[in-house]
Amino acid sequence: MPGMFGEEWAGTRPEIIRLGLSDLNRCYSLDQACFSQPLAFPKNFFLYLLVAPDCISFGIKKGRRLQGFITLQVKNREQAQLITLDIALDQRRRGIGKKLLEFAHSYLRERGLKEVFLETAVNNKPALSLYKKSGYQPLRTLKKYYPDGADAVRMGKKLSAE
Repeated sequence: MPGMFGEEWAGTRPEIIRLGLSDLNRCYSLDQACFSQPLAFPKNFFLYLLVAPDCISFGIKKGRRLQGFITLQVKNREQAQLITLDIALDQRRRGIGKKLLEFAHSYLRERGLKEVFLETAVNNKPALSLYKKSGYQPLRTLKKYYPDGADAVRMGKKLSAE
């Protein structure tokens, strides 16, 4: 659904901002800190995510430092995929991930999307806990999903009124 996110966005929560090309190095660096190789995304993938018309990223900054961000991609008229949710190591367990998820869900719902899905490692207990608390349900296990051979769980959430 190209162009879905092309319009200017004026949010109601000033602490959450739309990220753009000028945030490429910040997003890449934070992802490198959050995920080990070969799980961290390459820089050119973030370049794509920040400019593609079917993708959008939102972040929380303190000064020039990116504390956390979320990236979404529209898959069709009803579904979006959560590509990544990265929170700085020293900012975890402070509600940033929950706030970004709630904001993303609201953003997608306002645009008529009905469902969001994601994949996360079966052994990523903090992520699994956050997603379950946010209403995601496990859909299936994806064997050897990651480059290191680890399994993932695909999770989904209906975007009904929260």
